[in-house]
Amino acid sequence: MGKTLKKTMRRIHKILKGFDHLAFFYKEEFRNIFSDAGVILIFIIAVFAYPLIYGIVYSGEVLKEVPIAVIDQSRTSESRKLVRMLDASEFIKITLEPNSLASGTHSFYRGDIHGLVLIPQDFAKKVLSGKQAHVMVYCDASYFLFYKQVFKGSSYAIGTYSAGVEVRKMEAQGIPPTEALKKRDPIPVITNALYNPAEGYASYVMLGVLILVLQQTLLIGIGMLGGTNRERKRFHFLIPVGQKRGGTIPIILGKSAVYLTIYMVNAIYVLGLVTKIFNFPNRGEFISVALFILPLLLSVIFLAMGLSSIYKNREHSMLVLVFTSIPFIFFSGISWPYESIPAWIKTIAQLVPSTPGIRGILKLDLMGASFSDVINDWLHLWLLTLVYFVFACFMLKQYIKRRIKEQAESIQHNENKTAE
Repeated sequence: MGKTLKKTMRRIHKILKGFDHLAFFYKEEFRNIFSDAGVILIFIIAVFAYPLIYGIVYSGEVLKEVPIAVIDQSRTSESRKLVRMLDASEFIKITLEPNSLASGTHSFYRGDIHGLVLIPQDFAKKVLSGKQAHVMVYCDASYFLFYKQVFKGSSYAIGTYSAGVEVRKMEAQGIPPTEALKKRDPIPVITNALYNPAEGYASYVMLGVLILVLQQTLLIGIGMLGGTNRERKRFHFLIPVGQKRGGTIPIILGKSAVYLTIYMVNAIYVLGLVTKIFNFPNRGEFISVALFILPLLLSVIFLAMGLSSIYKNREHSMLVLVFTSIPFIFFSGISWPYESIPAWIKTIAQLVPSTPGIRGILKLDLMGASFSDVINDWLHLWLLTLVYFVFACFMLKQYIKRRIKEQAESIQHNENKTAE
């Protein structure tokens, strides 16, 4: 009985000691962060500024009044009516009416316009005689946002004009206007843009970008701290704790608690305040989003802590991680359909927290899904959290072993030098 009690007391003492170490490393890491101007720039200023900059840039949501040129070779009342309908579209704006296609093409290549509409000379003649008339639309396909708006605006205007011609023709045959409209469009198509009624670019892309900002700043900032510790040899206090069995756990948990504290506040700012300021989709319940964000942040933190052990100086994290932003965007599926990504790339993408993270946040905040709809992504993030926690502990253990070996070699070298 006495031995069991002593064993239990030792375990309790060990647990309490672990909490003491955790608290120590929490305070130490807090001090390291707020005494490093570069890390403050990444952790706080960048997270504050980037969402605002992106929000201001994308605040227009939908690209409107793209400048185009109309070349009206018909010069008739019918062609002028079509020109007015083109100019009335919210997507395009007629800024030039050149006399020839060559002149319009020159303006196009100069970048003054992003589309050309050519109304041929025989346009009115064919329309009035009941023959099929053609209108040529040239869109700037080098930039798909311009292409989409020019094509959409021109198609709507020409389609509306064409419908009017057909309805007038049927009315001339004695068909009542309402019947003529039904005959012109017997099966009307009613489209509903789900989750993004304005079909805005920002509403779609910004949530993914905001998650990536959180991830990349965490990876870079923690990497800078790791490189700084290596440069300034700030690892002596890790050795007594870290070399013990299970000693890396309170170190990792203590440091990660600091990052989590800061980034939960950052997440509330980014996904709560910024989305409201710019009126981006914010349909998720606060509790659901907070529960989902927790393993996302933890998985990124543990991954960053594991990687930070390999940086020899603070600049290495920038060099290694800055270029990853573009691949991570592709991995998430917001810039190219996820189903169309090659299988081997999708396999790699599963290892990046932002892949399930962006997917889940889009479902919660953009689509207004319930938490049960993102449970697979949530479990995926918890699996990554566990894997990267083990990875961080292993890398820290190896880091401490290398430092102990370096210290022993340094002492031996000094002793040999003294003996000589």
